[in-house]
Amino acid sequence: RMGSGGTVEDKKKKDEFNIVVKVRDWVAAGKDVRKGTWSNKEVEVINQQYLLSAKPVTYLANVSERDYLRKKNKFLPLIKKWIDENNPGDKLIPFSAAYETSIAAIEDPEEKRKFAAEQGMPSMFDKIILTGYDQLNLMHFFTAGEKEVRAWTCRKGAKMTEAARNIHNEIADSLIQVDVMKFEELKAAGSEQELKAAGKLYIRGKDATIEDGDVVYFRSGQGKAKK
Repeated sequence: RMGSGGTVEDKKKKDEFNIVVKVRDWVAAGKDVRKGTWSNKEVEVINQQYLLSAKPVTYLANVSERDYLRKKNKFLPLIKKWIDENNPGDKLIPFSAAYETSIAAIEDPEEKRKFAAEQGMPSMFDKIILTGYDQLNLMHFFTAGEKEVRAWTCRKGAKMTEAARNIHNEIADSLIQVDVMKFEELKAAGSEQELKAAGKLYIRGKDATIEDGDVVYFRSGQGKAKK
């Protein structure tokens, strides 16, 4: 029902409909959603649509292994110029699929490091992944137990309940508190026991903000805690 009357829910749906129409017209004009100026309410509605043109863009330029190692390719300046003129602020990452294949074929981490050092150029694989996460405003947190360690993805600035929901809705809905270990502190301590002995196990409420690299133990009021 899209008339002037109706319930509060009807009004909400009408407002959302008008926003969707506004976004449709913007896209129909050949413009990316990410380049528009939108209100907070409009952003909320746009995020529900999962539009590709609303996402930030990183350009990956695949060059030959020879060009990558000598850090020179005649097309890269032209690509960079086009990006600066048409999409200022977007990132450009040159890489070589051939070179990445050579590095990926080396299983031993130390041998892989030595190979990259001898060639004088690192793998761009990690940079591509980290740039993608940064552009999408994402980060990792960890759950760890005796049998496995798992990495989970959530948005930067997420509350503990939001992070827990990435694992299971029931954990998020009944979350009481969270035991938090900082990755770098855990690494330096050498074990969870040593970390606790040093007084570096932090207790956080469900509305606290989770941080990149946190190792967490979700204590919920329903079932077993997730570690």
